[in-house]
Amino acid sequence: EVRVTDSGGRLGVATITIPGRTLTLSPAVSRRRSDLTIKGSGFPATNSLSPIAPSVNITYANTVVSANPDPSGNFTVVLKVPVDAGIPSDNTVQATVLGTVTSVTHSVPGASMKVSPEKGPPGTKVKLTGLDFPGFAAVTTLTIGGRNAIPSPAPDTDREGGLSVSATVPDLDTGIASIIVII
Repeated sequence: EVRVTDSGGRLGVATITIPGRTLTLSPAVSRRRSDLTIKGSGFPATNSLSPIAPSVNITYANTVVSANPDPSGNFTVVLKVPVDAGIPSDNTVQATVLGTVTSVTHSVPGASMKVSPEKGPPGTKVKLTGLDFPGFAAVTTLTIGGRNAIPSPAPDTDREGGLSVSATVPDLDTGIASIIVII
């Protein structure tokens, strides 16, 4: 509440609401090396009395970027999700200004795999397509139904952690067979 009394003794009263600081991520879940948009609001703003607002330091693991809030106290920055973020993992993104920290969590998803075709007799060639593995990493194990199915030479993931490999279904009993890939 702000109170003002003029020389004639008249009183004026006004209120102002100071919003809390917020930090949002888009997307909240994304892969390593992907663009992450970070938006902040309610941060110290640039104005005629403070033409230079304090810089906001945004930290994600070992990556630090700076943001300068606009006259409304808002900012938007984009950074790359660090390549060394765990798979899967939940990671803290922090915005620090004038000793105050505002935090939000970003998640890196676990690896996933698709197989095509999804059924076939022993001897069927299947294509395995994977996402979100570590980049430039060798497949050390590939089993179908507990039996070795790794081709020679062993495949590697690409820069983005993608995997595309063909394998032959070994001689197995009928039923569901698990496919295990270890990087």
